[in-house]
Amino acid sequence: MGKIELIPKYNRPREKAYLNGVDSLSDGELLAIIIQSGTKNKSAIDISNELISAYNGIENIFKLTSYELCRHDGISKVKAIQIEAIKEIFIRIN
Repeated sequence: MGKIELIPKYNRPREKAYLNGVDSLSDGELLAIIIQSGTKNKSAIDISNELISAYNGIENIFKLTSYELCRHDGISKVKAIQIEAIKEIFIRIN
């Protein structure tokens, strides 16, 4: 997919969520919102979809540690901790 700027505004995850609700987003788009930014060659959506594919679903990503997440290209310590924080919020709610 590449740069997020190349995606029409109405189809970008944040804008799409605002206009249509977060329930209209794919797993990759939801995770991209958490990840927030990509790399020089990959958008946050690309990174999210790669993670989901590599670990056979979004639910398996939340089983990973920060260290394991950081081994994936495009996931920094900050992004890994953001993902783990979402997991912890979910645990506490349930």
